[in-house]
Amino acid sequence: MNDQKTVVDYAYWLKMDLWTIKEAASLLSSVEPSSDSSSLAIPSKVEKMILTSLAAKKLIADFSSVETNEVSFYPQNIIEWAKFQKGFRITEQLDDFYKESKQSDDYHQRMADCYEYQDIQNQPHAAEKNNETEVYISEALTKLNQAARKFWANADPEDKETHPKNEAVEEWLIEEGLPKTYAPQAATIIRPKWGAKGRR
Repeated sequence: MNDQKTVVDYAYWLKMDLWTIKEAASLLSSVEPSSDSSSLAIPSKVEKMILTSLAAKKLIADFSSVETNEVSFYPQNIIEWAKFQKGFRITEQLDDFYKESKQSDDYHQRMADCYEYQDIQNQPHAAEKNNETEVYISEALTKLNQAARKFWANADPEDKETHPKNEAVEEWLIEEGLPKTYAPQAATIIRPKWGAKGRR
């Protein structure tokens, strides 16, 4: 049974505008950042994952102390990275917060402020640039293109650990409005030939 001191105070942390990398690693590991347990192996492992992930680095919100690794993230951004890029089983509190924040007015602006979304998601393809002349591009196809850029643009063909699982892609597509019956096929369609088969 967890000691009271190690119970995560979600009410406090989810009010924070930014999380440091240590706070993010602890919270994603269901560990209270202010407790002695925040230095345990699991949070440390997650912290290392964040530091070595190209996709996570592109979500850094505050670059003022990058050299010391004391970087910060918007909570919803790093939760999304953990959930969809790494397949973390995040807690109900974090998941509910992510879903609610996604509906907020500043969600897309915060995403646009981060490099991953500037470099990938916010580079519209032709149909998004010229909706009037390319109305034949369906909304579903647009979502597939977005998913391909989101999940595969930063994947390294030689590093299987950077290849997302189909389940993560499917979940994102469903959250974006694609019918559940289409999601598995859609995730397979956008998977590059070099995508690790073992992660399907």
